Amino acid sequence: DIGVSLHASSSGVDLPMKVVDMFGCGLPVAALRYECLADELVRHGQNGMLFSTAEELSQILLDVSRPNARMREASAPVLLQRLANNVEKE
Repeated sequence: DIGVSLHASSSGVDLPMKVVDMFGCGLPVAALRYECLADELVRHGQNGMLFSTAEELSQILLDVSRPNARMREASAPVLLQRLANNVEKE
């Protein structure tokens, strides 16, 4: 699973609590990029992924759903599992 946050800050300084809630549940997050969020909460490629366009979001969703070719099809996609593991460590 991956959480998706479409929150856009009008002030550029508030953090979406839904992202904090998703991290609290152990979910990595795909979040709409804006400066404060990227600097303080979502670290791209570590505990989630950031996007600026619908095309970038669709690519993230494709990337996290792809299984590793060396593993059985039923295994968790590698990128998604790595992101989730990093969320749990925090």
